[in-house]
Amino acid sequence: MKKLLMYKENGEFVLEHINSFGHSIKRFFITENGLKEELEAYQPVLDQYQIINQL
Repeated sequence: MKKLLMYKENGEFVLEHINSFGHSIKRFFITENGLKEELEAYQPVLDQYQIINQL
C-alpha cells in the first residue's frame, strides 16, 4: 500500500510519499502552510494512501 508520512526533520516539515514498490520521495517545507497546500493536491486520491502523521 502507498503511504504518506508527515514529520519534522532538521526544523522543516517533511511529506514523504512511499509508492507501492517501497521507493520514496521527500518534499521539504519551511512552513506548516506549505505542507498543507501540498496535501491539498493529494485530496482526490487520499483514500489510496495509508497516512502516518508524526507531527
